[in-house]
Amino acid sequence: MSSMTEPAKPSAPQDIFKDFSILIPAYNEEAIIREVVEGLREKYPMAEIIVVDDGSKDKTFEALEGVDARVLQHKRNAGYGATWKTLCEAASNEVIVYYDGDGQFEADDIAKLLTAFHEEQADLVSGRRMPGSDKSLLRQPGKIVLGVVANILMGEKIPDVNCGLRVFRKSYLLKILPLLPSGFSASTTSLLAFMHQRHRVRFVPIITRKRVGTSSVNILRDGFNTLILILRTIMLFSPLRVFIPVAITMIVVAVAYSIYEMILNRQGLSVLGSTVFVGGVVTFFIGMVTDQISALRMQLLEMKRHQGG
Repeated sequence: MSSMTEPAKPSAPQDIFKDFSILIPAYNEEAIIREVVEGLREKYPMAEIIVVDDGSKDKTFEALEGVDARVLQHKRNAGYGATWKTLCEAASNEVIVYYDGDGQFEADDIAKLLTAFHEEQADLVSGRRMPGSDKSLLRQPGKIVLGVVANILMGEKIPDVNCGLRVFRKSYLLKILPLLPSGFSASTTSLLAFMHQRHRVRFVPIITRKRVGTSSVNILRDGFNTLILILRTIMLFSPLRVFIPVAITMIVVAVAYSIYEMILNRQGLSVLGSTVFVGGVVTFFIGMVTDQISALRMQLLEMKRHQGG
């Protein structure tokens, strides 16, 4: 019988502000990124700080020249999720902190999250943006819908599904990196994956400020991306929630239409009704197969978690 081991727990509490990495994705943040990095270095002198410039169109990369941090660059814009992956793979420590480079977060909040991470032996600690935090009105409708969907998927209320301030156990995050999309939804997908796998997830209240510079939000593009994210998230974690309602609707409509044709119009079995009915049954079984694939995928991730890769 093979023994299963988990990664070593973080170092002793007195070392929580030394053995960790601060990971900063940056895109078009020339106005604030240097101030963000220098503020973090002053606050956490022993931390490893890594910044990835995700193919910025402005002078973000030049603004980082000479800072006391490791600076990497994507030659072309790869996306928020792709930047998360680059940062995770580049980090040297088991405890990693994601911290956006747009000036919204307070450096002191990292200490709050790290303290909760160690004291509660968590695998993921996320910021929970409280009333008084700055909010983008363009993003609110999508975030509300996304939050509702996430709550239904997990069967519990999630305080904040996509806050960019997070503390992770790197070895666990590495195992789900293939699940993360390259786009803006990496924070949501990673949180739901950790919760789905029953990792220890905690939330710490924070207040965010208004971002510095111009937001890259496009209401049409990001509205569409949010819709795709919702569908992708459902398909990844609970595909039957898509297939079952569609299948039942098709079957009910087909039966109702066929009865209408047979009784009121005195016709035989409707070809259209039969076709839709068969389509509903096929959709049901496709959903069952998809659900099994999703379950197997999650089981493989769980095995990797316990076997240490």
